Amino acid sequence: MDKDFLRKKILAIRNKIDKEIRKTKDEKIAQNLFSQTEYINARQVMFFASFKSEPNTLPMIARALTQGKRVVVPRVNIKERWLDIFEIKDLDELKPGCMNIPEPAVGDERLFDKRGLELIVMPGVVFDSRGGRIGYGGGYYDKLLGQMESKPPLIALAYVEQIVDSVPVLEHDVLVDKIITDEGVWIGKR
Repeated sequence: MDKDFLRKKILAIRNKIDKEIRKTKDEKIAQNLFSQTEYINARQVMFFASFKSEPNTLPMIARALTQGKRVVVPRVNIKERWLDIFEIKDLDELKPGCMNIPEPAVGDERLFDKRGLELIVMPGVVFDSRGGRIGYGGGYYDKLLGQMESKPPLIALAYVEQIVDSVPVLEHDVLVDKIITDEGVWIGKR
């Protein structure tokens, strides 16, 4: 199967998950994330701010902030076609940005050096048990990760419905270390 077909198929499935069921799944995903050694030990964590039918990361971000972690969130740099990452200190600092995705509405003084990241919690549409990932097609995370000499642990959040047998992976695609779902943790092979 090609990436576009898989992306459309899994997005349709994810979009049909009932809101109440999604809320329960989100709570399980959060519990599973917060129990991971990589999360517990990380002082600087990059989260994505969820939108549409993605697992809801806003309560997770709020919890990380109350735990005293430095939280950074990406902002799409449309002109350069990459992600800039900024530290936030409160959920109120997130405002609708590119494609209505919540983004940091903070000044450049909060621009965060990606070399300081100790964990990246990332989105995606389709995953396989090896850590293969299909995103939304813009390549923003692949570009960000491709710029990093050493990558911190990469943890993706997904509903179990987003896991398939195999994802087509190209040479430049970055595999994730773990996929945290509502039914458990899948360990990748990065």
